[in-house]
Amino acid sequence: MNGGSGARVGFLALAAITLSLGIAAFTAALTLVDSLLWRPPPFADVDRLAVYGGSYRGDPTRVASPRFVGAMDGLASVESRGATRLPRAVNLVMGEQRWLLQGQRVDPGFLATLGVAPAAGRNLTDGMGAMVSFDFWRRHGGGLPSMLGREVIVDGRRMPVIGVLPKGYRFFQDVDVVLPMRVSGSADDAADNLIAVARLRPGATVDALSSEVAGRTAREASRHPLDTGADADVGATPLALVLVRNARAPLLGLMACAGGVLAAAGIALSNLMLGRGLTRSRDTAIRMALGARGLSPWSSTVKEALAIGVLAAGLGLPAGALIVQAFQDVVPETWLSSALPIETSPRVYLTAMAVDVALVLMAAVSGMVHDSLADLLRERIAVDGRHGLGRLARATRIGLILVQSAFAGALLVFATVAVARLVSLEKVAPGFDATGGKFAPMHLDVSSYPTRDDVLGMLDDLRRGTDGTSLSGPLGFTNLLPRGDGLVMPFLDATGRRHFVRFAVVTPGTTEALGLTRLAGRAIDDTDRAGATPVAVVNTTFVQTMGGTLGGFVRSDSRLAVTPPLRIVGIVADTRVAGPSERAVATVFVPLSQVDPAIYAFIRRLMPMYAVWRVPAAEERRSEEAFASRLREVAPFVAAGAYRRLADLVGEPTAEARRNANLLAAAALAALVLATVGLYSSQSVDLAVRHREFALRTALGEPRRRLVHGAITGYFLAAVAGAVLGSIAAVLTRPWPQVERVDAVAVAAAVLVFIAAALVAIARPAWWAANLQPLPILRGG
Repeated sequence: MNGGSGARVGFLALAAITLSLGIAAFTAALTLVDSLLWRPPPFADVDRLAVYGGSYRGDPTRVASPRFVGAMDGLASVESRGATRLPRAVNLVMGEQRWLLQGQRVDPGFLATLGVAPAAGRNLTDGMGAMVSFDFWRRHGGGLPSMLGREVIVDGRRMPVIGVLPKGYRFFQDVDVVLPMRVSGSADDAADNLIAVARLRPGATVDALSSEVAGRTAREASRHPLDTGADADVGATPLALVLVRNARAPLLGLMACAGGVLAAAGIALSNLMLGRGLTRSRDTAIRMALGARGLSPWSSTVKEALAIGVLAAGLGLPAGALIVQAFQDVVPETWLSSALPIETSPRVYLTAMAVDVALVLMAAVSGMVHDSLADLLRERIAVDGRHGLGRLARATRIGLILVQSAFAGALLVFATVAVARLVSLEKVAPGFDATGGKFAPMHLDVSSYPTRDDVLGMLDDLRRGTDGTSLSGPLGFTNLLPRGDGLVMPFLDATGRRHFVRFAVVTPGTTEALGLTRLAGRAIDDTDRAGATPVAVVNTTFVQTMGGTLGGFVRSDSRLAVTPPLRIVGIVADTRVAGPSERAVATVFVPLSQVDPAIYAFIRRLMPMYAVWRVPAAEERRSEEAFASRLREVAPFVAAGAYRRLADLVGEPTAEARRNANLLAAAALAALVLATVGLYSSQSVDLAVRHREFALRTALGEPRRRLVHGAITGYFLAAVAGAVLGSIAAVLTRPWPQVERVDAVAVAAAVLVFIAAALVAIARPAWWAANLQPLPILRGG
């Protein structure tokens, strides 16, 4: 099986590509682990930070009320404390520019407790002022000191910029601006809307803090209950653990898969190098007989190993970085502990290069060690094909093929199921007409619009000024989009049972702008004003679940306010809120003008308001400009967020399924290629070791068909058996959360794909066995 320069180039290319697949997978996975798990957040001594309060249903995130935080003064294990609310939308005006940003409100001790060192200016400790993010400073202040002291208007209140947050600052969500907050700790403030953090004293432990918090809670409960909830686990959790709680398990699983791909690449490379060494073992023996010493007998092997390592690193390292960039946009927000970009760091490159060198060295050494015994072993096998060393080496190769094939078979099953699931999900209609729909979030702050009627007045002004513009089509405002998270409120069904349903406040024109399909009755219109008969529009699932009918009534069971029954004046089709694989959710649409002010005050604290309109595709840009211009006239301190198409919402519920399908398909393809190369290289090694045996059997008249069958059947059957075993393991284990059902079709498809690849792998060794010329081999050629 010797060849000329073309064969050598082909061998180097195959070996380098084989190893580069493993290096690329390892680099990509290690980059994610390094960026999301190992890279510390921009907090000082993060190991001394903890969150304390109550957690529910095993979630490590802990929440606390102002009353709870106020009761925790003087904890012995605590050096300092602080509290914050999760970031929410705020309007920020600076000069002639304005933005809808994510604002985080913190108490005076929060940033100091975290050990946040400002990039410029000072930390927010007391009084009025704002700190902007590093990215905002660079984009809108040029990174210049002149940003400090500049006056901005945040939710209608003027304040100076006093500092810049460090690069990468993030606290559960991205943060654009940090604002002051006071925690009253009053006895009537028991809502769990804070995250409390503590910095431990040197030598103190999180367990000690947890015991202190639990003990203090129990003592306070006897005279002043802290309302942590009967099912709350009160204590403390390391902040570092909370920040990576959602990323750890999937990233470690991804790293394990990448390790499997890397191991398969290393095994295949070793077999390739071994087979290559066997084809020139006679040349090596002659050099040694002529007095060659050191590494000189294996100079060709060393040179090829060096070339393979360089080529594999040159291909695999950039490929790994490109894989990370390709998948960066689909990394879940809940995996991020820092606002820094996910990128391949120098230590990842160095680690990957070290792995590349180690695998190449092991592969080269295996070939060189075998060379020193090759002649003796070949002679023994030529006399007795059942020699112990030969059987052991062959059994080892078959075992490795079984493992590689099982790994590839399992990933093929997972990928097949994930792709099939994605295809089925994308065939399900979203339930609303997204064509021509546009929307933009808005934050109607309490400072500028204190009451519901103030909000209604501003929204009515916005609508009235759009006649004759590109916004002359349906235009409405709502807190609820057809897809995504929404507020739920309690309602009573026809039998008096309590159900939580999605609650949408809408203005006239909203259901039309959202593209909801009206099945019966009418939409909310201008006649549904305050003082008129309270009405509602519901969806099909609400009718089925709650027992309502057109003309019937919807009964709220909210404890926020006593509201009269709402007459059902319209029924709309369901939309797949959480995605096509999930059941539709009962939803009620209520005119904003008829929502109780207390209920609306509760809603506006939790959710933004969305402006929604419909416009022809050619008018999209002009409609955005018209809306921004009208908003500036009517509400000078309110900014619209990013303008988006309703069509963007259609693909969001399947984003996770699409990400998993792409990742599994990429991993399965890499594993399949490596298993195929492993089968080919093992088969080549076996033929190189036994080529004198095959030549002798041919010379003695053994039929070529029988010879080919004996040469390839064992390895081929081992590969197929491994793929079947891996497929069965996939059916039994199902470790991927998005692969709920593994059926016979997926298993059969995966095995058939593997068999096709295995037939390609054995084609060349089979051709060699079928065209063997025994005489040159037996003569020693």
